[in-house]
Amino acid sequence: MNVTLIEGSPRKGGNTASMAELLTRHLRSASAQVTRFSVAEQYFAPCTGCNVCLKTGECVLSSEGDAMPELYDALDACDGLLWVTPVYFAGLPAQLKCLVDRLQAYYGRRLLHGRPAESRRPAAAVVIGAGGDPFGAQAAVIELRSASQMAEFTLTDPLVIIGPDVAGDIDDERFAEERLAARLLVSALQERARA
Repeated sequence: MNVTLIEGSPRKGGNTASMAELLTRHLRSASAQVTRFSVAEQYFAPCTGCNVCLKTGECVLSSEGDAMPELYDALDACDGLLWVTPVYFAGLPAQLKCLVDRLQAYYGRRLLHGRPAESRRPAAAVVIGAGGDPFGAQAAVIELRSASQMAEFTLTDPLVIIGPDVAGDIDDERFAEERLAARLLVSALQERARA
């Protein structure tokens, strides 16, 4: 089984990175191949709205160091998609939103080649928030659901973890249940991908 993991935090070494590493180890222990992308470690150029992808099905935007071509290849080849991201003001971080906007190329492909088969590959998400935002993570969840659908995946109900704030909090004993829930979510992703 091949899983593409997208890590959506612009901060290296934070709670999102810790969770992504935990889930990568969990997947690999179950013999899954994991291809990991991180907006903190790789550059994803923002969409310019040129709409060429709507005519060709391909994104023509390229700049030095842009990792989007590799991400397209990984998404096309994987059996399942896993998002691990923080929530910023109820939505996604700007760096992750750049990546998400570039998934418009999949819409262009459908305009040219028709709709994909009804069965879509599975996607799962772990969303981590410090708390205090009265709107929670609802906007981030909607964006992830839409992005997954655009890239031809079906996102199950994401696991939203509220509370970790300072780097390393997610590894604390008080979040042991949430770490277990995340591993169970990933195991369910693997089962759906095998079905």
